[in-house]
Amino acid sequence: MQVSTKVFNDQALARFGEASKEIQNVQAKIATGKNLLRASDDPVVAAEISFGKDKQRTLLRFQDNIARAKDRLELSEITLTEMQNILTRIYELTIQAKNDTYSTADREAIRQEIITLKEMMVNLGNAQDSNGDAIFAGYKSNVIPFRKNDQGAVQFYGDQGVARLQISETLIPATPIKGIDASMRVNTATGYKDVFSIVDSVIENIGDTSMNTNIIGEINSSVSHFSNKLTEVGSLINLADLQNDTIEKRRMLMTEDISKLEDADLSQLVSTLQTLLLNRDASQQSFALIGQKSLFDYLR
Repeated sequence: MQVSTKVFNDQALARFGEASKEIQNVQAKIATGKNLLRASDDPVVAAEISFGKDKQRTLLRFQDNIARAKDRLELSEITLTEMQNILTRIYELTIQAKNDTYSTADREAIRQEIITLKEMMVNLGNAQDSNGDAIFAGYKSNVIPFRKNDQGAVQFYGDQGVARLQISETLIPATPIKGIDASMRVNTATGYKDVFSIVDSVIENIGDTSMNTNIIGEINSSVSHFSNKLTEVGSLINLADLQNDTIEKRRMLMTEDISKLEDADLSQLVSTLQTLLLNRDASQQSFALIGQKSLFDYLR
C-alpha cells in the first residue's frame, strides 16, 4: 500500500506540474498578446513570421529611400523651375532691347539685369541637398559643379554620373537628372550649347538693336529645354509617389498576414485559462480528499 500511495502521489504531482506549466503558458500568451512565445512552439510558423518581418524591414528601407529621393527630386524641380523663370525673364528683356526706342542707358540697364540673372542661375545650378551634396554634380557631389573661369565663362566640374536610390526590388531611378544634361546641353539650331554661353551671347549683343535672331531663338530653346527637364523630374516624382503607395499597401497586407500568424485570440485564451484553472482546482481538491483516505476506509 505504501508503494501504491507513493506512485499515486508522484503521478498526481506530475499532472499538477504539467497543468501549472500549461496555465503559465496561456497566461504568458495573454500578457504578450502573442500566440507564439518561442520558435520551438511551431518552427514552421516561426519561420514564416521571421520572413515576413524581414520583408517588412526591406519595405521600410525602400520607403526611406523614396523619401530621400523625393527630397532631392523636389529640390531639383524647384531649382529648374527658377532657372526656367530666369530664362523667360531674359527672353523678355532681349525682346525689349531690340526695340529701337530704348536708349543706350536703357540697354545697359537691361544688360546689367541679365548679368545678375546669370549669376542667379549659376548659384541655382550649385544647389545642395540637406546633406550638403550638390544635386547636379553627378557622383562628384562634394564639388561645386558650375564655376566661372578667368574669362567669365561657366564650366561644369561635376561628372556624368547619376545618383540613384533603390525604391523597390526592381526600381532604382535617378535622383535627380544629370546636371550636365540640364544646363550644358541645350539643343539649338546650330548644335548643342550650354545655357550660360547662350546667356553670355545675349549680354555681349544686347546693345545691338539688330541682334541676331539666332540668339533670341537660342534663349527660347533654353526655356523649352528646361520645360522638358521639368517634365522628366515630374515623372520621377510621380513614380516615387506611386511606388510609395504600392509599398504602403504591401506593408499593410504583410502586417495583417503576420498578425494572423502571431497575434493571440485573447477571448479564446481567457476561456482556455478559465477551463484550465477549474480543472486544476478540481484535481487538487480530489487529490486532497483521496489523500485523506486510509487503508481502513477501503476495508469498511
